[in-house]
Amino acid sequence: MADTGGAGEPMLDVDKKDRSSGVKFTDRTGPGGACMSCLSETPGWCRKNLLLVLTVVGVVLGIFLGFCLRPAELSGDAIMLVSFPGDLLMSMLKMLIVPLIISSMITGLASLDPKNSGRMGLRAIVYYLATTFVAIILGIILVLAIHPGQRDDGIRLRSKEEKHPPTSLDAFLDLLRNIFPNNIIQACFQHTKTVYAIKHPEEFIYTAPNSSLLADLNDTLSASVTTVLTTTQATLVNISSSDTNQTVVVIREEVTKWVRTYPMNDGVNVLGIITFCTAFGILISNMGARGKIMIEFFTVLNEIIMKMVIIVMWYSPVGIMFLIAGKIVELKDPAKVGQQLGMYMITVLLGLTIHTLVLLPGIYFVLTRKNPFRIMWGVIQAWVTAIGTASRS
Repeated sequence: MADTGGAGEPMLDVDKKDRSSGVKFTDRTGPGGACMSCLSETPGWCRKNLLLVLTVVGVVLGIFLGFCLRPAELSGDAIMLVSFPGDLLMSMLKMLIVPLIISSMITGLASLDPKNSGRMGLRAIVYYLATTFVAIILGIILVLAIHPGQRDDGIRLRSKEEKHPPTSLDAFLDLLRNIFPNNIIQACFQHTKTVYAIKHPEEFIYTAPNSSLLADLNDTLSASVTTVLTTTQATLVNISSSDTNQTVVVIREEVTKWVRTYPMNDGVNVLGIITFCTAFGILISNMGARGKIMIEFFTVLNEIIMKMVIIVMWYSPVGIMFLIAGKIVELKDPAKVGQQLGMYMITVLLGLTIHTLVLLPGIYFVLTRKNPFRIMWGVIQAWVTAIGTASRS
């Protein structure tokens, strides 16, 4: 047994020696080893996230190209040509955003059972309204805390035309109006927004067949003028004509006033489209077999749109580069603009940072009890594209 045991030990040593031969061990426990490990994995990570790397490179090259072209003092046509590839990117993004929302929302809700789809659609609308309300509150708090306009000591151009900004009540009612658009096709490219317009002075002319009726007419109009004076100022002008035997009484309003108007402004009504698609998807899922053909249609449409989005995303690094370069070349004095708008830029960036890195991850963690930064890493490509294009589309 001793011989057997003694014979076995060399065999194990030989086996260990054979397995370890040709293998080079590297100590990567220290800082140097960690750096070597990171460098060795970088090429593979870059290949896996090539689109993200190209987008970041496009942003950097766009800044570099823009500042290199500034000394050339390009003409308006040259600046337009520099920005043209970026304008094409923005057009393609705006072209795809509406069909992407429609196909993805309807497909996602229609694929669920009726009970879950209704709950999911309600949660989607509530989530959209809640995050919008939180963003508004955050913006108000930051503006009141920082006061960006008070720190602007520079000279800026201001419009001579008097404007009346909408109130908080107007903004809230506009939100409700956009939930239920009166034309779903129009909601794909326009939304409702309250605008105050000036009601210009008017003249009201009354005529009497003869001067004998002038007293009665004046008594009647005086009561009208008294009523009008609650909101405007008015003057009475009596004009008599002996040839025609007529008396003309003119009420001239001399004070302008602001009235609410509800014009349609350019921009996608995302909330209205989401509401419509939520109801549409839920009703399709309730139809059973009869709605299967519609589900298949929107499923195929969603796949087609996603492939088109991927094509546009591969073009986005080029478009972002020229878009940023064109915007930098357009600036007359970047230092002066940065000085004048510095606190405004800080307020906006701080608000976006808090909303993106604190509030939204906090909501995700409270609802799911999962690490929010893992899903944030999955959408970093969309973040970089939004930063480069300055558009949420």
